[in-house]
Amino acid sequence: MTIPSIEIIIDGLLKYEYVRYNNEFNTFQTVDRILICGFPGVGKTTCFKEDNFKNVKFIDSDSSKFPKDEFPHNYIKHISSFILYEEDDLAFPTTINFISTHDVVLQELIRLKVRFNLVYPSKHIKSEYIQRYYDRKSPQSFIDLLEKNYDTWIDALASLDVDEKYCNKIILNKRTYMSDALRLLLKDSQWNLKF
Repeated sequence: MTIPSIEIIIDGLLKYEYVRYNNEFNTFQTVDRILICGFPGVGKTTCFKEDNFKNVKFIDSDSSKFPKDEFPHNYIKHISSFILYEEDDLAFPTTINFISTHDVVLQELIRLKVRFNLVYPSKHIKSEYIQRYYDRKSPQSFIDLLEKNYDTWIDALASLDVDEKYCNKIILNKRTYMSDALRLLLKDSQWNLKF
């Protein structure tokens, strides 16, 4: 098995951890909430499709589905409700919410001191990412936008000035995906991952 080429600034994922009472088993259970800001094409959708994450529930908070006249405030409110929501599905001790890497979203998370993980590709694999957008049949306008702004946006993410206790940067290199990073980061945890 090839070890994926991933740079991780902090070992493990930043998360919100809660203890909930599980009536079904008459016991307390730890519930984790994890925010991951994922750059387009890192493989967020693939995580939903894979069955390697048996006890992990994934949520995709697609920013394009939020009205732009209230953005980013409506989006941040949605993210806050995810973190603070009292009722968890205890069948999934871990819930990962994939969120936007828009600059205004990141700046608001930083201002509010929200813990999040930032996953983005290395700058030198632009052509691989452009090909990923073609392979998944993204609209040409989207591909053109990413092709034009890729270097600028990756530089902005790399230079994001935030305390490591609030932001964990995970940089993907050639032929690596979000699922590779999650497998690497979660393999020694209590989350039953199937390999």
